[in-house]
Amino acid sequence: MSNILTNKHVIVAMIVAPILAVIAYFGVDHAVSEKPHSAIKGESYPLVAKSNCRYESGQCTLENGDISISLTPSLVGTTTIKFQLLSQQPLQGVKIGFAGAGESSPVSMQSNNDEQTEWLIHVKQSDVSNSQLMLALSMNDTVYYGQTGTDFIRYNTGFSQNNINQ
Repeated sequence: MSNILTNKHVIVAMIVAPILAVIAYFGVDHAVSEKPHSAIKGESYPLVAKSNCRYESGQCTLENGDISISLTPSLVGTTTIKFQLLSQQPLQGVKIGFAGAGESSPVSMQSNNDEQTEWLIHVKQSDVSNSQLMLALSMNDTVYYGQTGTDFIRYNTGFSQNNINQ
């Protein structure tokens, strides 16, 4: 009985099979993947919350294609949180709301510059704790919406406060 690894057909099959598998992988991806397309006026599209929204990072980034917004909270006084939304593209309007323990109606954010790329709002801290942040924005007559937790509001590092002040 001869060794199977000396058979030329087995050797060719061992070389060709991985190559065919890689070609099939990319071929199927090309055939069934969604093709990128422009946003259609009057339609609505979801914003995807990035990983920094799930942790105590001090900032939340939401994206959809080339749309990217950054939401940064900062404590004003002892009971109020200021949310600053930054966008690379001008926005027509932004509404923000919180669902959960202190459920409230969505509130319009106010533009802070002429280009309408920076938006601000002040929210009571009690409305924000243990809730979900819901955001809707309008750009070029198209609505983008997203939802995420509020863990990112607290900024927590591995250093103690004493080490930061030194």
